[in-house]
Amino acid sequence: MTPRSAARPDRTSPESVGRFLGRWVAAVAMLVLAGTVLVACGSPAASDAGASSSAATTSSTASTATTTTTTTTTTTTTLPLPILVPGTRAAGSLSSFGPVERIPVTAVPDGATLPPAPPPGALVPPAGSVELAFRQFGSGPDLLLVPGEHSTMSWWDPQLLTDLAQHYTVTVFDLPGTGYSGPDPAVTSVESIADSTAGLIAGLGLKTPVVLGWGLGAEVALSLTERHPGLVARLALVDGSAGGPSGTPPASAVAGELASPTATQFELSGLLFPPALTAARTGWLARIAALPPDDLVKDAIAQEAAVQASAWSDTSVASGLAKVTVRSLVVTGSLDEIFPPANAAVLVAGLRHSHELVLPGAGYASISQDEPQFVAALETFTG
Repeated sequence: MTPRSAARPDRTSPESVGRFLGRWVAAVAMLVLAGTVLVACGSPAASDAGASSSAATTSSTASTATTTTTTTTTTTTTLPLPILVPGTRAAGSLSSFGPVERIPVTAVPDGATLPPAPPPGALVPPAGSVELAFRQFGSGPDLLLVPGEHSTMSWWDPQLLTDLAQHYTVTVFDLPGTGYSGPDPAVTSVESIADSTAGLIAGLGLKTPVVLGWGLGAEVALSLTERHPGLVARLALVDGSAGGPSGTPPASAVAGELASPTATQFELSGLLFPPALTAARTGWLARIAALPPDDLVKDAIAQEAAVQASAWSDTSVASGLAKVTVRSLVVTGSLDEIFPPANAAVLVAGLRHSHELVLPGAGYASISQDEPQFVAALETFTG
């Protein structure tokens, strides 16, 4: 992983664009130079003969004089170059969010922090990689936001993102198969999404980020930390669960509406906010409408619903809670219908270093309803 400075400029500024073009021109120049060297050297046999001759000369010189050898170490940056998605640039007061970008991501194996190195001559990007879409903005320590079921990166409250960007370099992304991200048939469990998320962290060069997961994203964040020790600095688990038999699933009607491919954004917003919070609900809808749309297709909705349904009976994440050594902030809305507050109690009891934040009167969108309180709590928690 390539470390980056704690504070980075806006990726869409003229300076950033200039650096991006400069990297592209440099890469082309290196390819041209490599071709020139190959032509000059001729066949592999000639290269070998040249190497042998050089070795003989060095040996002869060593017998009559003292030879000083200088070793040069070259570090090659292997992070993939992001590709801009046309027509996705945020405008107006949200222009600092910039456009959506995509990079190829390879899932990281359980127990590792980096994808396996491709063999010489392998395809680039390697077979089995998936294109993940993301936005990145702000400055400060890395903060990765993992979205929940039936949502995309455009579901994060822009006011929340704006305030987080004052303290962190924020990365939001679409899960495999959702929004602007490419489909991935391998996504069949929370663990598979966690391994792809680890690949995104590696591909973007994020340095031990704080990871905030919302709903299904909280389960992914937990699995990510369990399966890839040392990759995450802190956890913020928002209105989520560890799943398994100790988890408390939503009522069947709530789960069915969240999994419905025909449910509108307005209808789903009724699950995010308690009925009495009409102003909070309409305010959230108005703010997210300011971002370019990032839609979900029927197959993606069904895929995520299947992953979440299986998580309620799968003990993989719940059984690994004791292995999580990083500090965790467990956040819940007291009126959450999608992940009832009892799930937060299980997380607090099972995690070694956890702190619970209950937001009274809030629903599943608790960090939007009580956004200033949450941002202050997160900043204090992460230090």
